[in-house]
Amino acid sequence: VLNGFSQIWADGVTTHLINSISLCAQAVFYSVLISMFFAYLTTIPFFKTWGAFISKLRFLPLAGITFYITILINDARSIQVWVLVMFMSTYLITSLIQMIKDIPQEEFDHARTLGCNRWEILWEVVIKGRIDYVFELVRQNLAIVWMMLVSIESILIAAGGLGVLIKNGDKVGDNGRVIAIQIIIILVGIALDEIGRAHV
Repeated sequence: VLNGFSQIWADGVTTHLINSISLCAQAVFYSVLISMFFAYLTTIPFFKTWGAFISKLRFLPLAGITFYITILINDARSIQVWVLVMFMSTYLITSLIQMIKDIPQEEFDHARTLGCNRWEILWEVVIKGRIDYVFELVRQNLAIVWMMLVSIESILIAAGGLGVLIKNGDKVGDNGRVIAIQIIIILVGIALDEIGRAHV
């Protein structure tokens, strides 16, 4: 394993790690924006079916998501980003919709008695009033994205990343290198989770 660390250092593990973290950050950013947009729209009856439909897409396998994204996009890096965005968004939207459903009716009634209109209720009760829950859901889904990131990178190796190092190590049967990369992935994942926990 120690020899594996020296080998991945020679392979430029720092650059690949930065690529992976950058990919993860982009995917999470876009996913949070898209998920919050569609989840909050479901408070309007007309858009409820949209949110429900996107939520059901979480049953689409990773290979299926990759297939449809590659039809629309040619750039390897963009494909990686949007596959992860699609993957995370389906789960995050599902969680956000459930969070909204779990808001007690009394909170909506209280906002109405204060004279709030529909948009003010959306802002005060759903968005502002549940922002701490949103941060916690994002933190939980970040772990899923970080786990899937290696698989995405190993499928589309042109853009680099830790997944490429694992695939290369596995291809030549270098178990020490593979274990070393997995240790780095676990440690970075724990660090990201702790950073997220500190801000929740």
